[in-house]
Amino acid sequence: MSDAEPPAWPPSPLTWPAEPLSDGVVDLDRLTDDDVPRLVVGAGDSETARWIPVPHPYTARDAREFLALVEEAAQEGRMLAFGLRRAGQAPLCGAVALHLEGRVGEAEIGFWVAPDARGEGLAPRGVRLVARHAISALGCHRLELLTHPDNTASQRACERAGALREGVRRAGIARDDREPLDAVVYSLLPGDLAAARA
Repeated sequence: MSDAEPPAWPPSPLTWPAEPLSDGVVDLDRLTDDDVPRLVVGAGDSETARWIPVPHPYTARDAREFLALVEEAAQEGRMLAFGLRRAGQAPLCGAVALHLEGRVGEAEIGFWVAPDARGEGLAPRGVRLVARHAISALGCHRLELLTHPDNTASQRACERAGALREGVRRAGIARDDREPLDAVVYSLLPGDLAAARA
């Protein structure tokens, strides 16, 4: 048996790639103060708030607190959140976050898309980019995506990203001071991404 120390998980601090993650259609890069107005538009949308536990109404102060949380979580190795944009364009279209607080080599991907950018297929592309980064740069071997059973738009995005539906995890979505909600569980493995690319 080897006496070598197991690799730290999650790895910390987490760092953003030197260049945006891109597939030529969407770019994923670091969120900045310039994104605050678009964060308010996207996270403050009633449809977003229906599925994601964000303050409602969502204010510029909430957005700035979120940006501070993103930096803190990256330093602690808990989360890496990317701004989702159309390739080569600055305006924020949404966000894709990688949460690394689970078992070694496993992570969860969450996402939202602003109301004026929905229906363009941006979310599945963003999910695939984050998944590839998690696998190649961080050594993840399993990625999960959780959606509310009624959130059919997010379920379609998961499937278009190449994720496979595994079932429903009862009380799988925790909420502050409220009863947890059931969650549809999708998974992405390295082989799924290869199949989606093919």
